[in-house]
Amino acid sequence: MADADEAADRPAGGDRRWRARLAPQLRPRLALLFAQLLGGVALGLLWAWWSPRSVAYVVQISAGHTALVPPESESQVAADGRFVVLSAIIGVAFGVAAWLTRRVRGPVTVVCLAAGAVLSSLVAAGVGHLVSSGSGSGAVNTVVTQKLALHGVSWLWVQAFCAVLVYVAIAGLLADPTLGRSAPPRGARDGAGRGDAPPAGAGETATSVG
Repeated sequence: MADADEAADRPAGGDRRWRARLAPQLRPRLALLFAQLLGGVALGLLWAWWSPRSVAYVVQISAGHTALVPPESESQVAADGRFVVLSAIIGVAFGVAAWLTRRVRGPVTVVCLAAGAVLSSLVAAGVGHLVSSGSGSGAVNTVVTQKLALHGVSWLWVQAFCAVLVYVAIAGLLADPTLGRSAPPRGARDGAGRGDAPPAGAGETATSVG
């Protein structure tokens, strides 16, 4: 009976040890992802406030079909450019923030950082479109203000590129195989500080022998 109880306790103990090892690694990465999503919301609001609005004319091209002229304006290109600038800034910021999380440095964090940055950009593009005023259609021969929209899909990768670039650049400058995840042992630091000085009394012994 006792053996059966011990056998039943082993899986529970193993699960607790597994959770104890996983939690310190998982919490910082989830916190980083949450911060990136909040950053995406802020980026979208700032993008909507900063970007110019594009104006187009509604013309009839066939029976029951209309089109906007011009289909793409300088204002839309300027809006995409502002999105790229904001994405680069927030990408650099999160790259540095991820590196400062010392104990989870490594390739897994790089993957999490890149995935979170892409999600953040998607959130930013969606928020900017939703909060902007305007319309994509209207009566024929009228002028409409178009809603803000991101026209270059590749711009969604800018934040991830900048974040990973900063992270990898810092890791390369550190030139430490452990990426500085843990400080050196106290004894090693003390020995380095003393310059491996000979033990006390060694000089006295040599003098007495001579």
